[in-house]
Amino acid sequence: MTLRQLVWMADGRMRHDWQIGSNQMALTANIHRSSGSRTYSAADFNPFAAPAKPVGIDILKHVFVDRRPAS
Repeated sequence: MTLRQLVWMADGRMRHDWQIGSNQMALTANIHRSSGSRTYSAADFNPFAAPAKPVGIDILKHVFVDRRPAS
């Protein structure tokens, strides 16, 4: 087994452990939240969860409509 494979295994284990822990934290936070507050998801507590970046219509227009042909 190479060092790279060991690093991949350690990273996968760490991400797995954080996913389990963040699910438990979200469950606990949702149990103790007030009725008018927002619900929590596991991604709110997981440092490895990438936040979803909203894509604006300007970017989509630039990609799909305003394309210039390659010269």
